[in-house]
Amino acid sequence: MEDKEGLGIDLGGGSGNLSLKLCKLTKKMRWINTDINPYFFDYFCQKAQEAGLRESGGGKGGCPQELPFEDNFADIIVSRGSYKFWGDKKKAFSEIYRVLKPGGMAYIGRGFPGNLPVETARRTNRPVPPSNER
Repeated sequence: MEDKEGLGIDLGGGSGNLSLKLCKLTKKMRWINTDINPYFFDYFCQKAQEAGLRESGGGKGGCPQELPFEDNFADIIVSRGSYKFWGDKKKAFSEIYRVLKPGGMAYIGRGFPGNLPVETARRTNRPVPPSNER
């Protein structure tokens, strides 16, 4: 996966924790953290820059039902945990299909189960520390 090239979108990525991990794992890919709430993008861009990943990631506002990308734009789209907030899921998947390049892949996860202990969710969803702090 490290040698794969292309462009990926983290849909509903919030603070960008998953996007940052993907930037580190796929050094030749560019990842865009997309969320309906633009509040997260400064945080994400700051963390990407601190980790030396500034060229790998960026933030873009948008909702799953109206993705702000052209047709056949991305090689891969991932989403972890935002699915339950999507509203019109049929429209969202139509948009994902439209934005994916031919042969592209989407990995959509629905997030944490309702009975997950709060402390476990907090540990799992905490911001990724810069590489020099690990």
